Amino acid sequence: GGGGGGRDWDSQQAGTSMQQLQLQPRSLQQHQQHPVVALATSRGVQQQQKQQGGMQHKQQPQQQQYHNGREHSRNRNWNGGNSQHQQPRNQQSVQHHHSNGQQRQTQQVQQSQQPNQRQVQQTQQQLQQRNEQQANRQRGKRRRHNTGFYQDRAAEQHGGGAAAAAADPSSDELPGFTRCPTTGKYFRITADGSGLVGHRVSDVRAAERKKKEEEEAKRRREEDEERRRQCPPPLRPTTLSLLSSLSLGRLRGPALPRAAAAARMQQLPATPTQVIDVDDFLPLSRYSGMESIVGCEFLEVSVDGETLTGCWAVAGSSGGRVASMACSVRTSVEERGGGGRREREQKWLGLDSLRGTPVQVRASAIVDMAMAPTDRDVTCLLYTTATSTLDWRGVPITVCDVSTRPVYCRFDETGNYDVSDADLYNVQTRLNGNVYSCAWEQKSMRIGLGLEDHAELHHVMTDEIDIVDTQNKQPISQAFNESGDTLFLGLQRANARIVDMRESMDRAAAIIPGSRSTGWLRLLKKSGPQVVMSTLEGKLCLYDIRRPVIPLLSYEGNATRGGVRLPTFVDHDEQFVFAVGADFWTRVWSLSSGDLLHSLAPPTAATPPTHLSDYPRPVYSTRWAGAHGHGALLVAAGNQINVYRLGQQEEE
Repeated sequence: GGGGGGRDWDSQQAGTSMQQLQLQPRSLQQHQQHPVVALATSRGVQQQQKQQGGMQHKQQPQQQQYHNGREHSRNRNWNGGNSQHQQPRNQQSVQHHHSNGQQRQTQQVQQSQQPNQRQVQQTQQQLQQRNEQQANRQRGKRRRHNTGFYQDRAAEQHGGGAAAAAADPSSDELPGFTRCPTTGKYFRITADGSGLVGHRVSDVRAAERKKKEEEEAKRRREEDEERRRQCPPPLRPTTLSLLSSLSLGRLRGPALPRAAAAARMQQLPATPTQVIDVDDFLPLSRYSGMESIVGCEFLEVSVDGETLTGCWAVAGSSGGRVASMACSVRTSVEERGGGGRREREQKWLGLDSLRGTPVQVRASAIVDMAMAPTDRDVTCLLYTTATSTLDWRGVPITVCDVSTRPVYCRFDETGNYDVSDADLYNVQTRLNGNVYSCAWEQKSMRIGLGLEDHAELHHVMTDEIDIVDTQNKQPISQAFNESGDTLFLGLQRANARIVDMRESMDRAAAIIPGSRSTGWLRLLKKSGPQVVMSTLEGKLCLYDIRRPVIPLLSYEGNATRGGVRLPTFVDHDEQFVFAVGADFWTRVWSLSSGDLLHSLAPPTAATPPTHLSDYPRPVYSTRWAGAHGHGALLVAAGNQINVYRLGQQEEE
């Protein structure tokens, strides 16, 4: 009974080991569905088999010795020491163990070779999946580029330029970066508060706006040139054709002078008739620190055409503006004769300096300037200057000076009376704050000043000050009517106001719609109660003061530039309107009809302006040099005055 029990126990152990070996491939087959799980499972099974194999090798000899000793003792006690029956059974068990060990070794070798092949397959599958994912990402990028995903996002963060760069994958521009044209490097666009000037969002947008403005101006010039080439030159009327129209009843008698003046303006020569150097009547060699004249800041001609008053910017040795010089000159006519019909007598202009010292403005910037006829014989120049200084705490402050200086006096020519030191004609007032405009009222001798949030009227004789309400807006232009009872104010970012000072200075008598940010205005005297206004956006219109609801005329065709008060002029006879555009061209309109009569090219090559004195300044007089009918257009540019004589081609 004991020997049979031992054999049953050995067969049971061998059966369990065979069941484990048979179950292991099934578990591997079940985990081969997922590559990662299969690899981990195969490695775990190998380690488990090695551990079980080692334990079995250690346990089997001990168990075999234990069973052999037990069986030997039983046979010796019960069978009388007969051991022959035990020998074949021991040989069978040893053979059985050897066969099981060889089977396990072959199975382990096969299983050790299988994971290497699986690893290769898994690596190939992973590479294939990675390539597919990269291809899907590239297709997704192209799809988002086409659908406008990057364009919208770049436009929200960095403006339209970054959106355009994002829309073009082959472009050199990157969304969120700016490219330096000199070095070719890219710099990240930062916030406005970062302090990195040149790479902020506002800097990028300003560069984009400037580039768009340049492209728009270039396109407009090309369109104008193309239109000018395609359109045939209009038939300009002559004096004979106007007389013929008058005789046939096509033209009324009162309209003949205006029609004749418009016809002569259309025949304005393309090149100046005469060029005058400012250095001839304003020598800078007498003054220290002044090298050259770089531009004109103010220009005005008298009603009789005998006096020309101007202010020119002066540069020092370094090339920067260091001062401004203002003076008045008297015109004279020289006769230059000839022998033939084509070379008959012509009148040439000459400018002679008046007695007195020119007005010098040093270390200050000219803000506004106007003529101030104090009385019948003395004419002063009213101007405002701004100077930035530091107070005792080191805080920068702006101080503005309001001054009047006599520039022309009839008595001064004979030497009987000198007004250069008279207190009445030499007014000096200092204000703490900014001054944006000035005007002169001759009847009551008052000076109108446009301050930060209101306007003030300074009485020269009594030193009284009246305050005019402007609804907390900056008066950037102003003018008085002839009687001095009405004040016209052009306000920054608001419509112009008409203030009747006889009624109230706190309330506007009328508001002119469509006149936002009026930078220049001129009241007409001969044409009726009308006013010509020019806004900072370049809108030039004529209004009726009695009903300023809509403009009577609009003068179209001027090249505009927002935020700049460009030179504008209306002659004393109120026949023409002159305006200088952002392209440096001088355009002439008929005041009564609004027709564009002539466009005059800039006298010198146009360069990007850095100061208002870089723009040309035109004036016109029908009595130039005191001779009636001697019309001439003067354009001051740089250190020269270009004279265009009207009707020269017709006379020739």
